[in-house]
Amino acid sequence: MRNNLLTDLPNNIAHLRELQVLALGGNRLQEWPTQIHDLPHLEWLFLDGNQLTEIPAQVGRLRNLKRLDVSGNQIRVLPREIGDLTNLERLDLRAIR
Repeated sequence: MRNNLLTDLPNNIAHLRELQVLALGGNRLQEWPTQIHDLPHLEWLFLDGNQLTEIPAQVGRLRNLKRLDVSGNQIRVLPREIGDLTNLERLDLRAIR
């Protein structure tokens, strides 16, 4: 779903409960897709190169997340719930504007 000019995700993506990798980089997302929080097995999440300004506290629900790429966005503050991601191995914050 990378580089498709998406501004939102379809709600039914939450039905992909076994999804482990979600690549949404290079789109036009301005808000964090809330459907992501219903993906308990998600390990890699790529949201690089969008127009996001924040990461919600609910990110802490993604307990299996190993890699989070939010580079190239406009995020100013990280929620403290990032610390709940005990499996997180890589957090990419490059080129945050």
